[in-house]
Amino acid sequence: MRVLGNLRHPALTCLLAWGFTAACNDDAQLERRPPFLTASAVNIDFGTRDVGDTEERSVFVINKGQTPMTIEDPVGDGLGGIFTVLVGSYKVQAEEDSVLRVLFTPSDTEYYEASILIPNDSVNEPMLKLILSGTGVEPDPCDRLDCRVSPAPSCVGQNVSRRYEPLGVCVDGRCEHNFRDEDCDRGCDDETGACRGDPCAGVACNTPPSGCFFAAGTCNGGACEYMPNNEGTCDDNKPCTVSDRCEEGTCVGDQTVCETAPDPICLDAMTRQFWNPQGVCDPTTGACDYVSQQQTCEFGCTDGQCEGDPCAGVVCDMPPAGQCFDQMGTCTGGVCNYATVPGACDDGDACTSNDVCSNGACAGTAQVCMSPPAPSCAAMDTLLVYDSAGTCNGGNCEYQMTTMICDDNDACTVNDFCASGTCRSGAMNTCDDGNPCTTDSCDPVSGCINTPNSGGACTSNSSECPTGVCSAGQCLPTAGVTCVATYDICFGLSEQEVAGVCSASGDCVVSQPPPQLTCPGCAGLCVTCPIIGLLCIPL
Repeated sequence: MRVLGNLRHPALTCLLAWGFTAACNDDAQLERRPPFLTASAVNIDFGTRDVGDTEERSVFVINKGQTPMTIEDPVGDGLGGIFTVLVGSYKVQAEEDSVLRVLFTPSDTEYYEASILIPNDSVNEPMLKLILSGTGVEPDPCDRLDCRVSPAPSCVGQNVSRRYEPLGVCVDGRCEHNFRDEDCDRGCDDETGACRGDPCAGVACNTPPSGCFFAAGTCNGGACEYMPNNEGTCDDNKPCTVSDRCEEGTCVGDQTVCETAPDPICLDAMTRQFWNPQGVCDPTTGACDYVSQQQTCEFGCTDGQCEGDPCAGVVCDMPPAGQCFDQMGTCTGGVCNYATVPGACDDGDACTSNDVCSNGACAGTAQVCMSPPAPSCAAMDTLLVYDSAGTCNGGNCEYQMTTMICDDNDACTVNDFCASGTCRSGAMNTCDDGNPCTTDSCDPVSGCINTPNSGGACTSNSSECPTGVCSAGQCLPTAGVTCVATYDICFGLSEQEVAGVCSASGDCVVSQPPPQLTCPGCAGLCVTCPIIGLLCIPL
């Protein structure tokens, strides 16, 4: 038996008793209870445990104080790993707990005892002491043995197979199973330990080796046999064969014939590439390979073919039209070239003179048209003017004509006119607007200006009071001038004139009727009408 002695921890510098005044805390710490530790267990007996197995127990460390409690790593001799204490949380808040996992793993068949200390900052158990004990025992050899799987069959003779029951029992660490022996008609198979059965039992012969055999076969001694099918389809997997077919269970094909060489091409304007007509099949890809050659084309290459001599059979006896080429030419590259000849010629243009051949072209000196007709009058107010430079047409000069309306751009003249091929100014504009109350004048740019005036005599629009005076451009009747007012009487059958005075509005106002046109009870003109009699006309 091994016994682990207690370990001593250095004395605490400050120890607080529950409910008493702190000797080394400041005033702020006195207001709250310091950490106070309570453990769910301190003596743990694991009892007996198989050697090599691990059993776990839990110890709850509770903080009954009002301030957090700090736990440190355990210290002490755990007998080399026989006992282990694992801290769940090193900081324990008020009224909360930390779980200590205590493990026991015996390594031998003996009794173990150890003390482990848990340092902390509580006021009551600053060195929580755990007393741990347990005994290691030798495990039962049958504990780890599963006898629920039967052993494989075995041959106990050439014709006897032994089969075991699935559920067995353990005896001294060894499984024992009940068995029964079975006689084998076809002998016992040493590899499987079972009786040999019909090798064709359950064998389905429906997977022929290739498409060159019939799908349905027969079993013989456990092996499937198939009849060849010459009507089947197959692929001999040879890239250089075609028309694959079945012949007595073998897939055969005809060798690929390479007789379709690529069409010739032009590598450039003067080089042709072509391929031999017979090729060779590539056994890897199945493609036909053809050997190529190159040919230089003297007269050029077009669409994969060398061009022939373009001047073969060409006769150059058709020179260009005109008098400036030899009648016979030479061929170069299929094109006829004709030499030019100098000398006089006729270019057929009436607007040129001194025609002569130059580089095969007949050309002359162009006629200059710089003498246009003189300007002329097309109408009383229209002038015709010609451009100074003209163009030749059929040997005659033609000039572009412009029609101009005569206008000297002077707003104070009217009726500008054309005479002797020149535009002339017309008569001066008087700008008389017919209004005696405006002062009339003319500006050459803006035209007539009619400025209103005041104070001058004028004739108003009133027929009864025509005497007037100008005021800001308007003729107003003159008030106080004597006038004659005319009245229609007897419903338009006659008129009566009465002396009056002009008002400022231009009306002739009569304030007092003459004696001959007054009568009692009439505040106006009193006249006598036929049939009706006396008639009163208010003034």
